[in-house]
Amino acid sequence: MTIALNTVGVTAAVVGRMLLLPPLPRWVKAANVLLREHPVARTTLRRAAGRRGSEILRATVHAAVNGLGQEPVTLLLDTALRANQLAEAANRVAAFHAMHDELCAPTRGSSPAPPRRQRPSRESASEIYSRKIVNAGLLAAAASWVVAPNINVAAQTVSASSPRAARFGPSAFQAELGRCLAQEGVLVRAPERLRLLATVDTVVLHPSALCGKRRVVWDVQPTADEWSRQRLWQAASAVLTPVESSGSSEARMRLSRLPDLAETDWVTATMDGTTTGQVLVGWELDPHADAVLRAARQANLRVVLAGDPGRPELAALIDEVTSHSLAETVHHLQDDHHVVLTIACPTGHTSGATARSDVVQGLANSDIALAIAHDDGLVAWDADLLASNGLPGVWRMLTALPEARHTEISATRLAKASAVVAGLLLLTGRTGGLLWRRLTLGLTISPVNLAAASALVIGWLAARRVASLTPPTTTTARPNETTTTANGDMWTLN
Repeated sequence: MTIALNTVGVTAAVVGRMLLLPPLPRWVKAANVLLREHPVARTTLRRAAGRRGSEILRATVHAAVNGLGQEPVTLLLDTALRANQLAEAANRVAAFHAMHDELCAPTRGSSPAPPRRQRPSRESASEIYSRKIVNAGLLAAAASWVVAPNINVAAQTVSASSPRAARFGPSAFQAELGRCLAQEGVLVRAPERLRLLATVDTVVLHPSALCGKRRVVWDVQPTADEWSRQRLWQAASAVLTPVESSGSSEARMRLSRLPDLAETDWVTATMDGTTTGQVLVGWELDPHADAVLRAARQANLRVVLAGDPGRPELAALIDEVTSHSLAETVHHLQDDHHVVLTIACPTGHTSGATARSDVVQGLANSDIALAIAHDDGLVAWDADLLASNGLPGVWRMLTALPEARHTEISATRLAKASAVVAGLLLLTGRTGGLLWRRLTLGLTISPVNLAAASALVIGWLAARRVASLTPPTTTTARPNETTTTANGDMWTLN
């Protein structure tokens, strides 16, 4: 709808210039800038008309004012951004339909929606700048009116403070990133939460997110005299990998509670009814876990693991390990003014309804919640992002954080530069354009439009760089490789 309105507005602007019709007064354009950019005006309008109604109303007013005000360049830039957002929405819908049969299979359940704690109000750097510069423009306009009461000068002062570039850059990045994520199998359930990507400074991982799909032996404690540690280890491994060890005589071993075992725990090993020892059974590390943690480190994030890691090989890549629940960990970090990205799997080898409820609650309370949907796991539809492709989707999201920050910084700088240049042109009386005074049909390119166009391109290119990155190759440990037990012993499984 917005694209259609902009198309009508561009047509009206071009026809008006061709027929030499008088444009709208400048104070009307300034009022439109305040309606679109001032946070108080946006909040008031949203409360009065609702989210969808306020968007339609702003788009209609914007198209009408710039069309009758003969500003086609402004509408063309807005159309380019809206087209990118439309493509992102279409890709999200297509991705959902492609994964519908898998995610909504009768054998799969959905995690219950918990009572969501009010998430802290967050502002990105571009949003903070936008709020400040619009207020500064109003103050400057008021000061100019006191010095010399001229409504045109006051209106131009407000228009020169438009932070359009600070909004266009991050918006273009988020739309293109969402489109690329959808093509990889990551559903963006709450697109508006992507605006916080540039502010994230902490990633909280639940151990369920790092687990693979196969059980492995972590440690053994033989109790029968004729059973050594190595023999018990090999026999237990034969039970967990029956296809690879089907020819072994040790395959007759039985491990208690194995079908119901969700977390890492000790089980009793028996052979022909005789107890042979205790076996610590856990889940193998996902092949992409190391790449995910390294991506988090390269993004300068504080990495927190909520729960018992049992992963000494990952200790160098984790900043903090906490014994608190996932929900408590997220709550404490937010109280310390950290912006938290939480990654977890609702089913994720967590035993009991209480453990699953904690994972779901931790995701719900996070600033950005990324839930992993394993093949047979619960689906957390309330999460902001849903990675149906597992950790590769998580890796892609983490690699996007540095580019999100770069886009925020670049867009904010462009907005500041456009405000300075527009102010200088206003002081010198040269308000007809920046680079080209007159093009065909009398088009002009203002500093605000030039900065917005540059920010739009920068944001789009940043998202494309994220999409072009190739996930690192991984290797899965084989049963005959050397394994480290929980107490530090080394065993080789042949």
